[in-house]
Amino acid sequence: MTYSEYWGNAETIKTLDRCWSTKERMRRRQPIYELLDTVGKVSSVLDHGAGTLKDYPYFKKRGWRYTAADINRKMISVSREAHPEVLYLHDDILNSVFPDNNSELVYSNSVICHLPLKTVPVALREYARLAQRYVLVATPYLGDETKTEKVNGENEGWFWLNHFKHAYLCSLLEEIGKIVGRRLYQDVGAYLVKV
Repeated sequence: MTYSEYWGNAETIKTLDRCWSTKERMRRRQPIYELLDTVGKVSSVLDHGAGTLKDYPYFKKRGWRYTAADINRKMISVSREAHPEVLYLHDDILNSVFPDNNSELVYSNSVICHLPLKTVPVALREYARLAQRYVLVATPYLGDETKTEKVNGENEGWFWLNHFKHAYLCSLLEEIGKIVGRRLYQDVGAYLVKV
């Protein structure tokens, strides 16, 4: 199955939405939310790589103006059906069309682990360009070394799976600003950067 066949299928996306809603997945998000709670009130958030909008309820509950973006048009279409009130736009973080300082906070959960490794610094610089104050990057697959796997033999999008060594990821994040908070849970790391 190709990337397009997999991600272009509405049933696949709905199945992933259910998977991402499990108690364990939500438990893995708790450290991310705890880190976001340290930010205080912000007027706007750009959730770049928003997927099925799993984190939208957190931002909605806090009253933050929420904009979602993703590269996958089918994901956007399916998610808009569930949340028609959300402004959900198509965008590629490696070539974003959003203006500078678009939102007070740019939020990226489980995106950089699926980019070609050499493009991760480009994505992080784009997040910093889009943010007025903060970038929060969360990623699973922290480990003892930085490496890339090709899942299902594919060379595109979702099928890249990066594992990051904590120190390596911190060095990349320090290039865009000052790390003012971090939370680790199992293999998930969340990093708050003041830009």
